[in-house]
Amino acid sequence: THLGSEEWASPGDWVDVEHPREGQKAHLAFFDGPNGHQRFHPYRYGYVFEVSVAEREPAGHAGSFGSIGASGFYSFTKHYTMGRISHEMPTCLPDRKTCYMSDDWKGGVLLMFKADQAEDLSAGSLYAARPRHQQDASTGKNVSLTMDIEWVDLGHAKDEEIRSHLTAEFGDLMEKVTPSS
Repeated sequence: THLGSEEWASPGDWVDVEHPREGQKAHLAFFDGPNGHQRFHPYRYGYVFEVSVAEREPAGHAGSFGSIGASGFYSFTKHYTMGRISHEMPTCLPDRKTCYMSDDWKGGVLLMFKADQAEDLSAGSLYAARPRHQQDASTGKNVSLTMDIEWVDLGHAKDEEIRSHLTAEFGDLMEKVTPSS
């Protein structure tokens, strides 16, 4: 199994699907082909995906795996439960339940995902790291490069719960106002 990611998730109000700018068309073509802007929905991108390869189609999964000819079969699954950011290098630990992810932006985030069951990333809890430098109590200055990390619980979800909301529009989720001068 391979975990990959869709970097450069666009914000929900980033593209006007009816009148995309030229740069947006190129970005959307990368994900969905030359007419990607006609199918684009901003909340469909920015997730971790899992690619599994098997020599034969697993029993009970008829039709859910694609064929790669004599080489075997594959499946492709997006894991919405692992959050929507510009993911960078998702990595799972040997327990096959705990995964760490980050992004490479200045001021980015470190995430931890804990699956409910080993080898099944379709349900679990997402956490964000809150690092704190160890400081001298009298001066308030950092005393070392060592940090304590508090894991902030962002919630529990299942892929199908999140997938059912992916048709939402930006205005359904956020209120957008123009700043006054």
